[in-house]
Amino acid sequence: MTGHRQQAYGGVNARASVAGALMRNRPSERLAQLGIFIWAWPDGPPEMSQRLAQLAAWALRWCGTIPGR
Repeated sequence: MTGHRQQAYGGVNARASVAGALMRNRPSERLAQLGIFIWAWPDGPPEMSQRLAQLAAWALRWCGTIPGR
């Protein structure tokens, strides 16, 4: 799914699809398409801008280019 936004596309079951791909014994086409999937960050920064800054500091700079942000 390109440019996924849960609010707009909540009914497509993205989380379940990724969870299924991660549980398979062999790599799947879905897993090959997955760049990064952050389900939750319970001990992470409280603000989205801080989270994106931390991801960029970890060399995941493209995470700051989320559509709609």
